[in-house]
Amino acid sequence: MKIIKTKNYSKVKKQAEFTTMEIGYEGEKIRVPATWEICDNCRGSGASSDYMGEISDEARHEMMMENTPGGNEFEEYMGGAYDKKCESCDGTGKVLEVYYEKLSPEQREYYDEYSEGQAELAAEDDMRRRGIEF
Repeated sequence: MKIIKTKNYSKVKKQAEFTTMEIGYEGEKIRVPATWEICDNCRGSGASSDYMGEISDEARHEMMMENTPGGNEFEEYMGGAYDKKCESCDGTGKVLEVYYEKLSPEQREYYDEYSEGQAELAAEDDMRRRGIEF
C-alpha cells in the first residue's frame, strides 16, 4: 500500500497497486488483474518445513530428548534448521493472486470456470496419490 502526500501534506492511503497475470489453459489464456500477496504456505519467510508433514506429540517429545550442538532437535526444527525453499512462492515469500474485484464480468466468468476446473484436477491428483481409482 503506497502512502501519498496531498497538498495539505497529510498522509493518505492509496489503493494497492496491481499488475496482471495470465490464467487459463494452453491456447486460451487470458490476462487478468493481479496483486502480490504474502505466501500462505511459508507466511512470507520464503522457507518452510511443510514437506515433513505434521509432527506428532510422540515425535516432538523424541526430538526434545535428542541433544544436538544447538540444543535439542526440536529447538533446531523450530529455528528453521530443516526448512527448505518454499515451493509455493519459490522462496520469494510472495505470490501473485488474481485481483477478483478488478475483473470484468467476462473475466470473472472465465476465472470462475477455470478455478472450478483446477479444483477438479487437484482433487483427481489427490485421489491418484492415495491410490483411489475413479
